Amino acid sequence: EVFPVSQDGVQSLVRKFPNYSNKITVKRLGTFSTNTISKFNRDKLYIVSCSIVRKVKRLDLLIEALAELEKKEVPYHWTHIGDGPEFQRIKKLAQNKLNMENVHFTRFLKNQDVINWYKDNYVTVFINISASEGVPVSIMEAMSMQIPIIATDVGGTGEIVENNKNGFLLPENCSVHEIVDALLKLKKMSIEDYNSLRHNAFSTW
Repeated sequence: EVFPVSQDGVQSLVRKFPNYSNKITVKRLGTFSTNTISKFNRDKLYIVSCSIVRKVKRLDLLIEALAELEKKEVPYHWTHIGDGPEFQRIKKLAQNKLNMENVHFTRFLKNQDVINWYKDNYVTVFINISASEGVPVSIMEAMSMQIPIIATDVGGTGEIVENNKNGFLLPENCSVHEIVDALLKLKKMSIEDYNSLRHNAFSTW
């Protein structure tokens, strides 16, 4: 038996090995309850991303989107949790493109420290614009804390992120404009609609 964590993985394997389709079944990963509900504040967009810092995560594209927010004078604060081979390049790019008063890199944190960070800080949205994914545990974890999601429709991400229900699902090869547009929708959203996203994120989890 083979147990991919996403339906996308099942379909990929069945296409490649049709004679073994009866042996391939999706078995979800998941996260344990953190007993944490994120805090939020409407004074600015509190954006968080959590991943290893590699090219596939496309943090450079996110930085370009944040630079557009600054041009539009939209108040925000971005925190990235994680480290990796591209960290110094991404940090330098952020320093060149962004006002670093709006940016915080935590570097690597252990899982419990990540949970503690969520407990202690405001979060408006979790963002993942990766070029490739399975079903991101980092997204599940954020949803368990009632955090809406902006993510690219890659791998199994679209199996848990539903557009306009618990966040915004972007095309695989999304543009800077599309990322900015999703962030601005969150910024302009009524408190009732935003709370609905939060509730739906938790319900999905």
